[in-house]
Amino acid sequence: MKRITYLFVCFTIFMTSCSKEDTGNGVVEATITMQRSEGSAIEPDPSALTFLVPNSGKAIDMEESNLKTGQIWFKGDSKITNFSRPGFADQKGVARIENVTNGKYILIVRSITMYSTTYTDLEVKDNSVVLKKTFKKYDSQNESW
Repeated sequence: MKRITYLFVCFTIFMTSCSKEDTGNGVVEATITMQRSEGSAIEPDPSALTFLVPNSGKAIDMEESNLKTGQIWFKGDSKITNFSRPGFADQKGVARIENVTNGKYILIVRSITMYSTTYTDLEVKDNSVVLKKTFKKYDSQNESW
C-alpha cells in the first residue's frame, strides 16, 4: 500500500511539474500605412512609432495630453503618464512590441510623415494582437481607428 501511495505522489508531482507554464506574455503588432492624398496609393509608413501605456480605465484628457512629446494625462489623475514600451516601424510599416505582459493597454501610434497621432484600447492575453491603421493626409490630425 505504501508503494502505491508513493507511486501516486510521484506521478502527481511529475504531471504537475510537466504542465505548460503560463508565460503571461504576448506580442502587439501594428501595420501602419499612409495615404498622402485622396485617391493616391496606400503605402507603408516607416516613420511610424508605437507606444503602449497601461490602461488605467480612465479617459485620456486630450486637452492636457501632448501625444507628440510622449505625455498622456488621464482625467482625474494628478500626474502625467509617460509613454512606455516603444515600437518602431520597419520599411514595411510594421511595428512589433514583444514580451508584453497580459493586461489592458492603450496603443498610441504616431506618424511622423503624416504629422498625425491616434490611439486605441487593446487587451493582451497570451497571444498576438494584430492591428492595422492607415493615416490619411486629408483626415483630422487625431484620427480614430
